[in-house]
Amino acid sequence: MTAATRRDRDFAARLSELPTPGEWNELFAYGFSPDSPTQVRDRALFLLMLRSGLRVGEAAALETSGLDMSAGRVDVPDVPGLTKRGARTTYFDKRDLGLSEAINAWLAMRGRLNPRTSRLFTTAQGRAIEDTTLLRQGLRKAAERTWNSGSRTAAGHHVHTHALRHSFATESINRGAPLNVVQAALGHEKPDMTLRYIKANPRQVSEWFDRNPW
Repeated sequence: MTAATRRDRDFAARLSELPTPGEWNELFAYGFSPDSPTQVRDRALFLLMLRSGLRVGEAAALETSGLDMSAGRVDVPDVPGLTKRGARTTYFDKRDLGLSEAINAWLAMRGRLNPRTSRLFTTAQGRAIEDTTLLRQGLRKAAERTWNSGSRTAAGHHVHTHALRHSFATESINRGAPLNVVQAALGHEKPDMTLRYIKANPRQVSEWFDRNPW
């Protein structure tokens, strides 16, 4: 087995351990308290990541002016050491009522925090989020609140912030999004990075031909 084949196999194994769309829905329904500023923030931030493919560092760096809910557009800033292609614009489904509700709930909460930054997502003290460690921990804690400690996802091993990005890419490709569209949304420098998601699920290629005969 070549090194490339081994990497593809390991990547496919990681994708197979992602929460299902139904499990993500459970987490966003039950994992966050509407009375906690940080949990209201986390719910909005993580749902935006799931719907747009953002990295956690990119989501934390968003400006309030960079999110246009009516257009379904996110202006992603250049985050040194993270965004290899520089700043970019990506999109989400502007008809997504769940995302709109989560973002609006956070904006209302944010306004009461007297924010001292133009960042969209802030700390409970209204400051910019400089360390994403607490965000990563917040997603694991939401999983623990949602599922029993003995379940696959509640242990936190398979529920991590990058899993949101993997799920976005996987679901987009499964729904027929062209490779170049997914590549642009994810901000991948090379198409080979995006192609991994198709290699991990070759059945969706055959299903596409079944749905689109000559």
